[in-house]
Amino acid sequence: QKNYIVSSILERESIVTFHNPEDITVHIDAFLQSEKKLTVNLEDVIQVLISSDSIEDKDFLQYKERYLPWILPSIPNFVEG
Repeated sequence: QKNYIVSSILERESIVTFHNPEDITVHIDAFLQSEKKLTVNLEDVIQVLISSDSIEDKDFLQYKERYLPWILPSIPNFVEG
């Protein structure tokens, strides 16, 4: 659901990036956990993260242990057989 919101913002605001929404979401989650009393505009946070080169490819995979208590959707792999 968070990734859907990020991708919707990217599309609506015409933000061009090569980053995956889940990699951006990891940084937004970390920011929100550190600034609990702050009200932020997600569009602005996304712009700052992208423009400051804070996002790296596969950041979600690097920080996935933060999401271990949650059930994450699985994408099936298809093998010719």
